[in-house]
Amino acid sequence: LVEVLKKYKVGQIIENYTPYATAVYAEWNKEKSLIPVTQARTGQVIDLGGGARITILYPFNSDADDEKALKNSHDAMIVSRLNYGDEGVMFMGDAEAKTEYKLIASGASLSAKFLKIGHHGSKTSTTEDFLKAVNPALAFIEVGKKNKYGHPTEEIIRLLGDQDIRMLRTDRDGEVEIVSDGKSFSVF
Repeated sequence: LVEVLKKYKVGQIIENYTPYATAVYAEWNKEKSLIPVTQARTGQVIDLGGGARITILYPFNSDADDEKALKNSHDAMIVSRLNYGDEGVMFMGDAEAKTEYKLIASGASLSAKFLKIGHHGSKTSTTEDFLKAVNPALAFIEVGKKNKYGHPTEEIIRLLGDQDIRMLRTDRDGEVEIVSDGKSFSVF
């Protein structure tokens, strides 16, 4: 996200305040120093104006406060749902299967037309149960070309195909843009 701050004008950051002992995290803190930061809390709704809003679905407040839950940085990942009119987008970050099952069990509204696949399409995310709960028409996988992890995995690609979910990948399709008026959408 350091590059995002360098490339775009960012008006607000929503984060989980989980500290990391890395050079990238130190650079992140330096780059974000002049931008308002809000701590993500479950159920928090951020009004983006024009009828668009983001709802924070995870981390659950009890998980965010539990030191044990944060040993794996993916357990502290922010999961949010963007709502705009009839359209919804689920943003999964690097959330793994354990988080997906917690979200299903929470009873939160997960249905969304668009899904940003968790953890770059790794085998640790995107369970069949979660895909059924979200029921997206289109899934996005953010992944670098020829990445050393082999993401996205063939398992995830096959699972999306089996569920008849159209897929776009940044390694193959480049930058993806959704334009919507809240009733209809176009993908570029």
